[in-house]
Amino acid sequence: MAERAGFYLPDFCRARSVLAVILIAAIVALVFTLARHGVTAKFWVELARISLFLLWAALGTAALWCGARGLLSRLDVVSGSAFALAIALAVTALATGGAMWLEDYTNRTLGAAAVHPDGERLQVLLRNLAVCAIAGGLALRYFYVSHQWQVNVEAEAQSRVRALQARIRPHFLFNSMNTIASLTRTNPRAAEQAIADLSDLFRASLREHRERIPLAHEIEIARAYERVERLRLGDRLPVSYTHLTLPTKLEV
Repeated sequence: MAERAGFYLPDFCRARSVLAVILIAAIVALVFTLARHGVTAKFWVELARISLFLLWAALGTAALWCGARGLLSRLDVVSGSAFALAIALAVTALATGGAMWLEDYTNRTLGAAAVHPDGERLQVLLRNLAVCAIAGGLALRYFYVSHQWQVNVEAEAQSRVRALQARIRPHFLFNSMNTIASLTRTNPRAAEQAIADLSDLFRASLREHRERIPLAHEIEIARAYERVERLRLGDRLPVSYTHLTLPTKLEV
């Protein structure tokens, strides 16, 4: 099933996204280590330990988001966000349990006491889940806002293109160019005037609608359009101007 346009999570199957996850995890680990321990003798040891844990959690979450991308795309924003956050919490819980087990196992192997007594395990797990919920919620909110901004930019660009195409009116342009091409040999002056009129028409057509112009310019634009169309239609295009003072030249 094709993914819906409203799916806002980036593609974590791409190498670029994975690299961004690694860099963010490393920066967060550095900031977190500095906040907790400062620049002390065990700074590098704590940085390595926290970086390893965050990389496990971040890469595991990114891998599951990549694998569940098709499923997430079939959900609405609220359900998809809740499911994505549940994935992050589950990975964090597994990474926390695995890290505590590995650390305790290493200490038992070396003959040292366990670092995490049974009563402390639940506290560490809940703390990590709370941090993951806050960080994951903020990340999902950022992804959603970024996606909406990108969608709005693309929609605005497409609307501008459609509006430009509507203003240009390809059939009128093609007919006018064919008429001018036929006049270049038989009546060069009329062809030159038609080119000038066509230039004035498109200059006026591509002008922003919010920009105001004098009525005299509007009348001259109408006359330019009449002259171009009359070259093709001849006497089949009857036009009369009444009670109007027409300008002699269009000023741009």
